[in-house]
Formats: sequence, structure tokens, C-alpha cells
Amino acid sequence: MLVRTQRQLSRCSWRPLGVLAAATAGSPATPSCCTTKSANGTGRGIASHPSRKFSGNSGSDIATTTGSSSIDKAAPPSMLKRVWRSLTSDNDDHSSEYKIQERKDYYLLLVTKLRQVRLENPDLEYMQAFDKAFEELEKRALDDMSNVQLRYEMQDALAPFVLDAFEAFDTVDSTMAPELFGLVESTTNTNTDPAAAAGEDTDVMANHNYGVYKDVLKDEWEQTSTRLEEFRSSPDLRSPDAISLKLSRSIAFLERKLGALKLVIDFHGWDNSDNSSNGKGQWVETIPTDFDDELDDFGFRVTTADEATFIAIRQYQTINLYRAALLRKELGYSVLALKSLIPGAGRGVFVDGTALAGSLVAFQPGPVWPLGSVRPDVEDHFNDNDNLQLSIRYDNFIVDSRRSPYTVLTRPNSNPFAIGHVVNHPQPGSLPNLSSVMLNFTQNMALQDLHRYVPNHYAVPPAWINRTFDRYVIDMHSMCLLARRDVQEEEMHYDYRLIGAGLPSWYHKIIYPEE
Repeated sequence: MLVRTQRQLSRCSWRPLGVLAAATAGSPATPSCCTTKSANGTGRGIASHPSRKFSGNSGSDIATTTGSSSIDKAAPPSMLKRVWRSLTSDNDDHSSEYKIQERKDYYLLLVTKLRQVRLENPDLEYMQAFDKAFEELEKRALDDMSNVQLRYEMQDALAPFVLDAFEAFDTVDSTMAPELFGLVESTTNTNTDPAAAAGEDTDVMANHNYGVYKDVLKDEWEQTSTRLEEFRSSPDLRSPDAISLKLSRSIAFLERKLGALKLVIDFHGWDNSDNSSNGKGQWVETIPTDFDDELDDFGFRVTTADEATFIAIRQYQTINLYRAALLRKELGYSVLALKSLIPGAGRGVFVDGTALAGSLVAFQPGPVWPLGSVRPDVEDHFNDNDNLQLSIRYDNFIVDSRRSPYTVLTRPNSNPFAIGHVVNHPQPGSLPNLSSVMLNFTQNMALQDLHRYVPNHYAVPPAWINRTFDRYVIDMHSMCLLARRDVQEEEMHYDYRLIGAGLPSWYHKIIYPEE
């Protein structure tokens, strides 16, 4: 079984965080000396000195320890002793490959702090903001913290990002029809297959007034066309530097987005030059005949769909484009699932707008399994993983995204950013622009009605000790993707860090410059 993992297979030497000044300053490929990525990992490390505090093992009842222990090993410890050992163990966070890697991954604490400083001080130059962020983290003595303490720091940094995103989702969704989002009794099915789920909501989708999206999507078309022409004619496009590379990435994205907008405009019969009707959109009731067997700009293979599926998918794609346009105004960026720019990769995920370094850009959706619950009688459940959409956290929780939708994103336990599972591994010669990090939805977040945007549920409830003996009571274990650098109008990638037998031919281990 192949899984995406936060654990890198080889050890990387630690480098001072100061090198990140160049790494995150907008260079086309962020040096990852301190920023190991992850296909469920995260950037590089905060600690240059060994910490002798408890590193914990959140995925186990008993912490793995090194050194001496006063507990009699001849008999199984009692529950009280097991808890006490977990809380007091002198575990060395530099004692194993994956613990070393996890410490390096808390580089993202610097990136999230940098984002906060830049938002609070928009007049600061980039390097001034970087220095301020670094100084603030230095005061917290992160080098002396254990891995578990660093997890808490990361969780505290992520919580406001999650709330900001969920509140933006709610603001946008409240302007749209409530039946689309399961807020009234219309979408009660639980099918996670996009085409099948779309078919089950035929009545809701067929009766929905798509005409209300027309003006926004036509404005998107015009703005995208104008921006694309400006970039194509820019003299900077011919300069052999990072600016040229950035423009090339933006042009490729804008071409893909423009193609997707054209598909939905044509589908609804909204002729691009016709500004008259704003009524209910009409759609083509036969599958277009001018498509070959290739994927369209959404990454959808039209020729394999029957008429009902084709119509339903186009309807959801219309909603996704409209929703993304409104979210971009709320957050400064949104994300879109479109055809990947990597040849043969199928779908990919793109940032529309600008996500500053440290921004939360995607969630890993799907059921969550404590690794200890994967007994022999359920192991076969994980055998079919052709799309490599199983991810494992450092604390041994598995997020199973194999049946998670990427087109039907309107039901409870989904959200418009819950498409991290279709973000691709970078091509050879390039570095990822995202990192994966553990995220817990906790009771102190007080999500209340916003809890419907949590894109996970437990396949098997974890042991109470894994949810209770934490700084906060955990409602759900999850994973998310953060921007390692500023990501603007481009496809997103993160390091899969695959483990297991039979690695696919396209997979390559990411080699970072300082390694």
C-alpha cells in the first residue's frame, strides 16, 4: 500500500532559518533547506539544538522512549502509568528519522508568522516583515520546545486561518440558494462519487436559477481575457529571470481558466457578446460533438459521460467558478480544480489570486482512521489506492481521500477548499509551493454552525486518550496545505513523500538545494 506521508525517507541536515529570507521572498522555487515539503509533510525545521523534553507520540497510548525508565518492563503498565509515562517521558525528538523530519517541518511556524506580520503591517518591506516575524518567534524559544509543544504552536497558528476561511465560505454561501449546500432538506444523499451524487440531486440542480451567475462569470471572462493579453504583451516575459517565470506560470493558468469559463458560458447559452438576458440559464441537452477523447479545461473527459452526467457536472462547475470568484474577493485568493499543466496528470488545483506565504489553501478531505484501527480484517479496504489519495500524519492518523469529491463541493462535510487530494506532486526539476501540515478541529475553535465545513469524519473513532490528553479537546483530526511562498495565479504542488512498495514511474524524490 502506497501512502502520502509526512515522513521523509532520508535525513536532511538542518540549516539556519535565516536562509529562508531568500527562500520565501518570491523566488520561483523556494529553497527548501529549511522547508521540507510534504505530500503530507511540511517545511523545514525550527530546532537546531536537541530538545530533551517529551516529544510524545500522539498516535499511541504509550510514548516511545529512549534512555532509562523507572517503570517495571516485566509487566504491562497500568493505564495510570501509561498516561504518566506519556506526560513525563524524557523522549529525544532527535532519535528517529521521522521525528527529525517533523521538527524541520515546523519551519511553517515562521511562514505563518510572516503572513500575520505582513497583513498587520502592509507598509513593511518584505525583509523587514521577515525579520520581525523571526524575532517574534525567537522570543518564544522554539528551539527548546519538544515536537508535541511545536504541534501545539502550529495548531494555535492555524486556528484563526481556519476560522477566516470558514467564515468566508459562509459569507459567500449565504448569498446563494440554501438548498445547494444542504441547509434545507433537498440534498440528503451521502454518495461521494461526483457523477452519481450529482445525479441524485437532479431536481435541485435542474430547478436552480443559473442565470444569477451570468454577470459575474462574464465579468470573470472579460477580466481574465484582459489580464491574459497584458501578460502576453509584457516585455518582462522575455527577460531571463524570475519575473519571466512568474509571468509564464500566470499565463498558463489564465489560459486554463479562460477555457473553463468558455465551457460553462457555452453550456448555458450565454453568448459572450450578448448582454441581454439575465434569466434562468439554459443548457445544451446533448454532449458536444467537437470534443475528442482528451480532457477538457476542467480535467473532465466529456466523451465518457452520458447526457445526464454531463449536464450535472457542468452545473456544478458553474457553481464552483461563481463561488471561487466571490471567495477571491473575500480572501484575496480562491482555488480551482482544472486540468493540470503536468502532461498526463489529469486534474490539478490552481490558486486564483494571490495567497501569501503561510496561507491555508486546501484541506485533505475524507474519513479519518487511527492507524491502530487498521486491523487485518480491514486492510483490504486500503489496497485500492491507484490515485495515491491516502495520507498519514506524523501521529499515525490516516486521511482517506479516495472517494472524496472534487466537483460536488456543496454538501455538509465539504467546502470549496476541500480538494487537497487532487493537488499534484511537482514535476522533476521543480520544487513544491505548498506544504502539508497536521490540523485538528478542536472544541475551543467554537465552530458551531461552521462545523459543516469540516471535510472529515471518523471511519473508526479514536481512543479517548488520543482526543482528551491534548491541550484542547479534539473534535476531528485532519490535514491541510499551506503556501510555502507567495503563490499567485499558478498550479499548486506538494511533495507526496510516498512510502511503500512499487513507487509509480512518474514519482521522484524531491531534492532540495541545501540537501
